[in-house]
Amino acid sequence: MMEVKVCGITLLEDALAAVECGVDALGFVFYSPSPRYIAPQRALGIIQMLPPGVSLVGVFVDEKPETVRAMAQYLGLHMVQLHGQESPGCCQELEDMRVIKALRIRGPEDLPVLEQYRGIWAVLLDGFDPTRHSCTGQMANWDMGPVIGARHPLVLAGGLREENLAQAVARALPDALDVSSSVESSPGQKDHRKLRRFLELARGLASPRPGRGVFSVSDRRSLPSRSERGMVT
Repeated sequence: MMEVKVCGITLLEDALAAVECGVDALGFVFYSPSPRYIAPQRALGIIQMLPPGVSLVGVFVDEKPETVRAMAQYLGLHMVQLHGQESPGCCQELEDMRVIKALRIRGPEDLPVLEQYRGIWAVLLDGFDPTRHSCTGQMANWDMGPVIGARHPLVLAGGLREENLAQAVARALPDALDVSSSVESSPGQKDHRKLRRFLELARGLASPRPGRGVFSVSDRRSLPSRSERGMVT
C-alpha cells in the first residue's frame, strides 16, 4: 500500500479531511513566497487539533539549520523537507530531524548529486520549475525514480493526478507520494472530493519495496535504524 503525504496544508478542515481519508503525513510550507505558506503560530493551532498517528512534515527553503531545528521543536515536527539549495553539510547538521531532501534530477547527468546526500532520510523527486521551489505542479522525470530508489527511500511529487497516478508509480517505483496542487480548488485550499479520490487510488497501488516506510514509522520519537526501514546497513 502506497504511503501519501498531502502538502501545503493551511486550513484545519483540510488537515482533518486528509486524516479522515487515511493520509500518512501532512506537510506545512514555511517559505513565505509560497502561496501555500503558513505562519508557524497558525500551523501550531492546526497541529494541536490533530489526532495522533499522522506524521508532520515542515517544508523549508534555504533556511539556516538552527532555524529549522527550532521550528521543528516548537511545532513537534517528525520530519523536515528541505526544498532549496541546501548543502550536504546542512543536511548532516539536521540528520537527527529526518531530512527529506528535494533534488532536481532531470536526467542521468544529475544523478551524481545523490552520492553527496548519503545520510538523509529520503529523496523527494519533484518536477523542475525555475521559479518555484515546492508544489510546482510540474511532472518529474519518472524514469529517474528506480535509480534514485535503489540508493535512497524515494518520495515522488510533481504533477501527480488521478489520470497519471498508476503510470507514475509503475515507472518511478516510489516508496511514497507527495500531492498538493492537483487536489486543490485554489492554492492552499484543498478540494475534499479530489483529495478523497486521490487517496483511494493511491491506497490501491502496491509499494515496490514493502516495509521501507518514509512517513509511517513505528516510533516517531526516535530515529529508526536503516534496517527498520527495510534498507541494507
